[in-house]
Amino acid sequence: MTGSEFRAVRLKLGHAADQRQSYIDWRLLVHGSIRRGHIMTRFSVSEGQASADINAFLTAHPDAVSYDKSAKQYIPANGRYRSQRGWTPRKLAAWEAAADAGIEWAWRD
Repeated sequence: MTGSEFRAVRLKLGHAADQRQSYIDWRLLVHGSIRRGHIMTRFSVSEGQASADINAFLTAHPDAVSYDKSAKQYIPANGRYRSQRGWTPRKLAAWEAAADAGIEWAWRD
């Protein structure tokens, strides 16, 4: 996906959906897995919405994630995950600092 295609998708999503997509990417990068329940708990959305969010992520990044049937979760496709939405070590450190400071929009699991 090119940079302009990525920006077009983000514009279509809306803020809440974009936040959930970023969370999926962040969770895969930091924790190495994502389940519907993670999204449901973090954003207070229904199971159907969480499934739709994961499917949207899979559609946008089909080669990045695979489903682990035994663990019932999505994991990086090739073992080591590379951010699909621009998380860098510097951004991650800033996000962690914001979460430590109690900034409401900075999630931490």
